[in-house]
Amino acid sequence: MEGTITFNTGYTLEFRPISRVKIAKITLSVQKEFEDRNEPLEPPTYFTVQPTPEHPDGITEPHNETTLETEEDKEKWGQHKDAEDRLQAEQALRVNKYILIKGIVTKIVPSQEWLDEEKELGTVLPENEKDLQLEYLYDEILVSIRNIGEALAKPLMLGLEGAVSDLEVSAIEDTFRGDLESGPDKEESKETDSNSK
Repeated sequence: MEGTITFNTGYTLEFRPISRVKIAKITLSVQKEFEDRNEPLEPPTYFTVQPTPEHPDGITEPHNETTLETEEDKEKWGQHKDAEDRLQAEQALRVNKYILIKGIVTKIVPSQEWLDEEKELGTVLPENEKDLQLEYLYDEILVSIRNIGEALAKPLMLGLEGAVSDLEVSAIEDTFRGDLESGPDKEESKETDSNSK
């Protein structure tokens, strides 16, 4: 399997395998941070059996969208879903950062022209070197959802080389593209794609 991709922006990047174990650790560490902050990751519950002398704690079941009755139920459910969404977003952000920082061999050096353009636009750029490289990678090299999906999938596919079929490799690529396309930047990225053609 080739370790390079030439993108439709004209840039070629070389990739290397990354650790799936590390990805699992990142995902779990983010979840622990949320749990330590007492974020409502578990759905709220309701009584199916009220407390009695025989069952002093009663019997509860987790709520779902069909069991919400009171305003309090709906409020707690909304807080739970919001926490779930924020957890998944933060996990994706950190995993993607790890994949792109560790999975790309090619040194990413923001061009002076790009830096000058960003300064002229008044863009606040990250002070951290790695974050600045990622900003340049997304903004100048990858640009589109398709390219970002391919860049995220490539290091994983290299790590699975010889262990999966071509069909499974395609499934990995589709997963990353699907996750990105369902995000809030979907329409903006589509517009960028059409403008770059």
